[in-house]
Amino acid sequence: MKKILISLLTFALCIPIFAQQSAVVVSARAVIYGDVNMEHAIGYLRRGQKLWVGKVKRKWGQLLPMVTAGRIAYIRTQDIRIEGEKYNAKLKPRHTKRNEFRFKKGDKKDNKELPDDWRDHNQISLHYLQTSLSASSTVPMETMNETSPTATELSINWDHRNPTKWWGYSFGGHYFTQSTETITYHTLALKAGLALIPYRNDLFDFEILTEGLLSNQFLVRVNNFEDYNSFLFGLSPRVQLRFFNKKSVQALIGMGYHYWMTPGLGTIEYPTNNTQDEMSSLSGSFINLGIGFSI
Repeated sequence: MKKILISLLTFALCIPIFAQQSAVVVSARAVIYGDVNMEHAIGYLRRGQKLWVGKVKRKWGQLLPMVTAGRIAYIRTQDIRIEGEKYNAKLKPRHTKRNEFRFKKGDKKDNKELPDDWRDHNQISLHYLQTSLSASSTVPMETMNETSPTATELSINWDHRNPTKWWGYSFGGHYFTQSTETITYHTLALKAGLALIPYRNDLFDFEILTEGLLSNQFLVRVNNFEDYNSFLFGLSPRVQLRFFNKKSVQALIGMGYHYWMTPGLGTIEYPTNNTQDEMSSLSGSFINLGIGFSI
């Protein structure tokens, strides 16, 4: 009799959890948690995937239960839309036969990190930089009695950022230009970077990045007719805040320092005043504004 009562009580308690409703993922990556405190991420679903969730919310309305791989898991309510409810996002749902998502290889019951597939957790970021060059980098302009303006830079990055890992990486292209009335700097470079993410919350990620740049041509043009060329390589460390890190569109703000070498530039001559200068590096501090798009 006691066993029957226990069974009936268990069944009654589980009815609200397993009373299911269809939902679709609206976030770029919806994290699946193995516990109601959201301490153990066990997988994820991509935007547009359909799943079954319970009707009774947990953790003050932040979570809905789901069943996957024979166990109860949880997903954030802000990451999904219950089918039948109004939502403004334009979705292209991919139907799934059951609740399924990627697991890290190994024990599926207690994974704390999401799998790190290079095809997932990616963003395209566009950056605008303003750089104040150091005194050693503006010698040609000073020789021509000109004031050095700030340099303008544009870059595009492919960023890999797993939301449960403390590191990431990126690849991209970088454009640098600065000009006065008689002196012009110009280069187009490829770059790769490594990011450390020591702190993150629901609003932003704090990132420490170091990027390496490489270009086969750094151009210095004097009086619009004399060109000096060198290959360029160097590092650009910076710190950066990535706001709205869990959204499809992120805002980026940061600051850092360039230190680039131009060993092939040699001696720069100025025909107008019969002087010469040596220039073997380019450096300066910069501020960075950008926007990122999850892909």
